Amino acid sequence: GWLENLHPDDRDRTMTRFQSAFDERTAYEIEYRLRHHDGEFRWVLATGIPRYDTDGTFRGYTGSCVDIDARRRNEQHQIFLSEATRILASSLDYHTALTRVARLAAPSEADVCVIHVVDDADQLQREAVESADQDHEHDPVRSFESELEDIVADVTRSGQSRLYSVSAIGCDGDFDDDQRVRRLRQSGFSSAIVVPIVARDRTLGAISLIRARPGRNYDADDLSMAQHLARRAAVAIDNSRLYREAQESARARDQFLAVAAHELRSPLTSMKGFAQLLLRRARKNASGQEWLSPLETIDMQVNRMADLVNRLLDVSRIEEKRLRLILAPADLSQIAV
Repeated sequence: GWLENLHPDDRDRTMTRFQSAFDERTAYEIEYRLRHHDGEFRWVLATGIPRYDTDGTFRGYTGSCVDIDARRRNEQHQIFLSEATRILASSLDYHTALTRVARLAAPSEADVCVIHVVDDADQLQREAVESADQDHEHDPVRSFESELEDIVADVTRSGQSRLYSVSAIGCDGDFDDDQRVRRLRQSGFSSAIVVPIVARDRTLGAISLIRARPGRNYDADDLSMAQHLARRAAVAIDNSRLYREAQESARARDQFLAVAAHELRSPLTSMKGFAQLLLRRARKNASGQEWLSPLETIDMQVNRMADLVNRLLDVSRIEEKRLRLILAPADLSQIAV
């Protein structure tokens, strides 16, 4: 009976460790998942020390079994959040980062992970969906898609997290529709967490963690972990969009500078040409001497303006990586401050 209640993934490892301790008559300490009376698997710590008669005959083990599920789950949550944070911080492309986070969440924290993001048109779009079942040949949320979409829409609209658990007798959550509960149960949906992704008081989307197989249902600790994940995702999405907006602003600025500089060069060229023509005439004509100073001032200011325009064009070329550098010898004593 005890062996049948071991988690399938822990069975071989646990039995190998126990058999080794038994053969060597040594103490053991083993962590494994054990099915409880409610059907959920929980982590336990089993310890045992060999027991002997007074004549030294080995009589078995004196042992204990302690529930360490909360500790193990907290450790798992911290490891998951640490890796998710690293992924989200590694790229300004939040589309790729969210897909990688969803792939990390399933199977470590969910059977299915779905991430929705509100696009530029304020429409809720499914950004990523990953399943712990790598052999899925179809959409892993197809069997309960309409119910999930309703939940996600409600969460993004209200900004409030939701925790659902579908049991044999009903659903803990906001579902009061018996038909919907029945559909969820039939689809294999057992428990779910849906949390909003919020940055600067604006909802950017939602993260859904779904358990679609029998086992441990989500609880308040899992909800807290999901909320921490959503906050990290919100920062990543917000930073990505701010960076994109900054790039677009920079491109618009550079385009304006390029257009403005080109538009200014044409009249400046004409002004410079006429100013130099008038200067030559004034220098040749004795009666034009009184205009020399104003015309020289005009010519100097036109040259100054042309230099500023060229600098604007250089800024635009630098941003577009089109600036050409002309190498020439220079006397450092002439340019040293």
